[in-house]
Amino acid sequence: MTFRVTPQSQAEMDSTLRRYMQLTSRDAVTVVNTKAFYIARRAVAETPKADSSAIRRFAGLRGGEIIGKMINKRRGMRGEKGLYGQEMQEAVASVIAARLRSVSFLKSGWLPAIKALAPLADKIHGQSGDTISSRGAKQYHGPKGSASIATASRIGATIINSASGPHETHEALKKYGGPALQKAWDFEIASMRAYIEKKLAASARSLGIKLAGVVTG
Repeated sequence: MTFRVTPQSQAEMDSTLRRYMQLTSRDAVTVVNTKAFYIARRAVAETPKADSSAIRRFAGLRGGEIIGKMINKRRGMRGEKGLYGQEMQEAVASVIAARLRSVSFLKSGWLPAIKALAPLADKIHGQSGDTISSRGAKQYHGPKGSASIATASRIGATIINSASGPHETHEALKKYGGPALQKAWDFEIASMRAYIEKKLAASARSLGIKLAGVVTG
């Protein structure tokens, strides 16, 4: 499955970046890689982590019965016979175990992009990408995402979260992954706008222009 920011948000990012580039001393490649890094990092924070205790509570409150019905429904859709008795108990236990393993799975999809972009991004207060990026995310069974970085010949970066999986994980990515990316995207736009406002206010003050209602601290 694929999720992206809205076209309107892309247009807002483009226009804000153009204004930002007029005021920053950093080159375009560094700016683009830095912004992509912070968007991926923020997406980790915005992606909800599965609640393992809630999963266990659900499994104990007739959740096993519901999971069993879901298993047999899916088997029926594939033309397979239903499971019962010991076979069903084992199948339910397997589903519950998979859900527990999926804690932080969605978050982990941003880690490869963060790792790729961290060495190329300007980071605040000397922090490294590894120490500030994970925020509860863990990687299971190899990378679940990627990134293409900006270069002098290609001023553009792409971050990809491919932590999709069957059934519940796939639906969780659809439900939480897209909104998390959008929030991270919007947060970075707001951050750049605050920087632009601050720089313009400083320039105005240097020219003796008084500004009302502008936060410059």
